[in-house]
Amino acid sequence: MNFCVDKTRGHYRVKKKEVRESNVERISQVSRNCLKYITDNPKVFIVASDGFNLYLEIAKRNGLKIIEECKRPVLNRTSRDKNADYESIFVFVKGETRKCYISFL
Repeated sequence: MNFCVDKTRGHYRVKKKEVRESNVERISQVSRNCLKYITDNPKVFIVASDGFNLYLEIAKRNGLKIIEECKRPVLNRTSRDKNADYESIFVFVKGETRKCYISFL
């Protein structure tokens, strides 16, 4: 992970754009490795908290198509704040990428 020192406060600050790009590349590499062993064009399900919409780019890099993205609320979080949090369930197949949404709210 890439960090830079914030000299005014003396703590670390994450270089967000570089870290996001690095995460997309690493997840894409893992996906490509897994897809080598999958045959007969099955549906691939991934559950992720995708606050930055990275999985559309990951799908493009791997030649996958998002056929569904279902958002579900996360109910039992360790931090007890009042903010709503959601995770996405992505359904992929091989082919061109397009986006459609189904929400469980």
